[in-house]
Amino acid sequence: MTRLVIAFLFSLVSAGVVAQPYPSKPIRFVVPFPPGNAGDLMARMLAEKMTAAMGQSIIVDNRPGAGGNIGAEHAAKSPADGYTVLIAASGIVTANAFLYKLAYDPLKDLAPITLIYSGAPVLVVSPKVEAKDLRELIDYAKKNPGKRLRPLGVVSAKRNPKMPDVPAIAEVLPGFEVTGWLGAFVPAGAPHEIVVRLNREMVSAIKAPEFLKRLDELMLDPGGDSPEHFAAYVRANYERVGAVIRSANIKAD
Repeated sequence: MTRLVIAFLFSLVSAGVVAQPYPSKPIRFVVPFPPGNAGDLMARMLAEKMTAAMGQSIIVDNRPGAGGNIGAEHAAKSPADGYTVLIAASGIVTANAFLYKLAYDPLKDLAPITLIYSGAPVLVVSPKVEAKDLRELIDYAKKNPGKRLRPLGVVSAKRNPKMPDVPAIAEVLPGFEVTGWLGAFVPAGAPHEIVVRLNREMVSAIKAPEFLKRLDELMLDPGGDSPEHFAAYVRANYERVGAVIRSANIKAD
């Protein structure tokens, strides 16, 4: 009987040691591109804002190279304990799977946390070019091969509210859409409560006035959705981009 009591008490002590509150040590944001670009700057702003809320320091770990695959693979193969967070641009978790032979599966090995921001580039031409819109540019290009900044269209599905007079390219070429985005992921298998905590604190940081102001200055749209919504968004982008790459037989150089 005594042995059973001792064993029971030992199991309680062991469980208490294992079940430490999260986070109990610094968190790493793995950023698979060099310092200085928009994604890196946003990751650092998020890290700074989330540090107080998480009660632990957040370290930005830049791991560029191989089109983002080096950092993404490192994050995907890290322990699923919530202490490694991948801050990835859209192409890293969509197009790369169809262009490179990866050592991880973006859909199976990464668990989405939230969309951080999205944004679409703008098609522009020099003011010296006679074309005033996309259709005129297409005609001009056909008549003047080998030649070619005035904004003609945004590559998102709808017009950018910051440039309401610039049409979406989809208005001329139906179905055309190229939207870039940045999102946060953890290795698949991370405890649900940790995913929920990271989502809550990250969304709060994204919705902060200074973060929204910075996004607005960069003409980017804020994210801040649920893990489930972001997971559906990632999968839809993955399938759409993959279909385009396969149909056009696009290869990585």
